[in-house]
Amino acid sequence: MTADDIKLIGVMGSGVMGGGISQTFAQFGYQVIVRDLNDEILARSRDTIENGRFGIRTAVTRGLMTKEQAQTAIDCISYTARAEDLRDVDLLVEAIPERLELKQSEFGRLGQDHQSAGHLCLEYLWLCHRRARARGERPAQAALRRLPLV
Repeated sequence: MTADDIKLIGVMGSGVMGGGISQTFAQFGYQVIVRDLNDEILARSRDTIENGRFGIRTAVTRGLMTKEQAQTAIDCISYTARAEDLRDVDLLVEAIPERLELKQSEFGRLGQDHQSAGHLCLEYLWLCHRRARARGERPAQAALRRLPLV
């Protein structure tokens, strides 16, 4: 897969990191689906992405982009609380808080048939890696045993 093959990006988590990742992809013209637990969280994320200190509209007032570029970026982002809406993305970015149980639960919601499982950018493996090393296990084997999509 190359960058040209990527048309639709899913971002799991809409906090500071997930929102920033989503905004950046959108500003580069990618279609982005932001997924979080509920509409209230998503509304806060949307407001931050669009109007926050480093948001898209703020970039217009600072002269960093035109109103047209800003509107195009805003239109590239959609928001959902439904995990199944991420099943057809070309690239899935995981930006879930560093709680292994929460990450496992969210990956479980996606199901085994997620088409972009081979193109998953995730912090989950790093968290597994750290915990495995602390237990004296070989990190790569421990991470693969715990990754629900493998």
